[in-house]
Amino acid sequence: MGTHLIDRLTATLGFRALFVLSAVLVLPVLALGLLSTSAFLMTAMWQPQAVVGMLGFVSSSLGGAIGVVGWVLSLVAARNPERYNLTAIFVCLAVGIVTALAVTIYSIGQVVDELDREWGLRFEAVFGVFAIATTIWVLDGIGRMQVLARRYRERTGRVFDGLSVAMLLVALVLAAAASFGTLTL
Repeated sequence: MGTHLIDRLTATLGFRALFVLSAVLVLPVLALGLLSTSAFLMTAMWQPQAVVGMLGFVSSSLGGAIGVVGWVLSLVAARNPERYNLTAIFVCLAVGIVTALAVTIYSIGQVVDELDREWGLRFEAVFGVFAIATTIWVLDGIGRMQVLARRYRERTGRVFDGLSVAMLLVALVLAAAASFGTLTL
């Protein structure tokens, strides 16, 4: 079997260089988000009207951290994928991909909002660059999933069954929706 287009794209030197540049932008923001998560949670207790915004911030920080854990695990598992739990790695990568897509959509929304303003500080370039950086992380996460599935198939002769990953993701989304729904009542 041949490699997929996304697998070939993410394996190029140019994409790797873009990924390193995007990591220089994304990882410090993620670290700052994780460091300030406890402060946001403490503030949420004192300001109940800001709970929804703070929950979005905290969930994006934690989702990004889970995605980075999945990325690191995918690097480790790339040599011997049959020795590792690919379901857990794929779930971590999928959570990171969804989080990066949400941050990308938010950043694009901020670019559009900034373009509508007539005066004041303009940050559309910053949000635009961050949207591009998170999109590169999304592409790399999808590429890592493709690589792991292909290497697992090559090493074991069996196709990795992704149905368990899909069911775990559905369960995570339902649990998160129920939690957020309960907290915002």
